[in-house]
Amino acid sequence: MAILGRSNGGFLVGAALVQRPELFRAVYCKVPLLDMVRYPNFQVAKYWVPEYGDPDEAEEYQWLYAYSPYHNVRDGVKYPAVFLKTTEGDSRVDPMHAMKMAARLQAATNGLMDEAPIILTVDSREGHGLSRPVEKMVQKMSKSIVFLAHHTGLSLKMHDQLAMPASPLSRDGFTIRTTHRRRGPLRDDIMVRALQTECP
Repeated sequence: MAILGRSNGGFLVGAALVQRPELFRAVYCKVPLLDMVRYPNFQVAKYWVPEYGDPDEAEEYQWLYAYSPYHNVRDGVKYPAVFLKTTEGDSRVDPMHAMKMAARLQAATNGLMDEAPIILTVDSREGHGLSRPVEKMVQKMSKSIVFLAHHTGLSLKMHDQLAMPASPLSRDGFTIRTTHRRRGPLRDDIMVRALQTECP
C-alpha cells in the first residue's frame, strides 16, 4: 500500500509513516508539517496554535511531542520508501520540516536505503500552493505516481487514446506522458494520458 498527502495531508501521512511503517511500501509527502514541537517558530505557523496546540504549555507539549512525526522516527526501524517534497518559496509551511525529516529518516535507516530510499526534493521556484502552469503540475504529479508505482510493484502502461505526446518522464521502465488538448479553459489545456495499472 502507498499513501500520498500534501500540506496538512503531508502531516497526516508523516504521522502514519512513523506510527505504522509496516503498513506501507511507499510514502509521498509534499510540503508537510512534521516538527510539531518547533512549528510555531516558523512562517505563519504561530497562528495555528489554537488548532494544533502550544508547545510552550507543558501539558500541550507532551501530546504534541507524542504525535510529532519528526520526533517519533526510531533508529533501526524498517521504514518504507519515502519521497519528501518541499519548496523554498513556501510562505506557510517552512521547508525545514521536510528537510529535517529526510535527514532523520536517512540517519535512522542507514544501511537500508537500497531497497527503501529516502528522497528529498526542494523546488526553488514554487510556493505552498498550486500557482504554477498546469503542465508543470502534471509533470510533478507524474513523478509521484512513478515513485509510488515503482515501490509498490505496479507497472504502468499507457492507453493510446490521446494524441500529441509531450513531456515524457521515464524511470526504471515506467513512462508517463502529458498530452495537450486544444480546447477548454486553462486547466483543460493539459491532461495526463489515461493510466492502466497492472500488478506484475
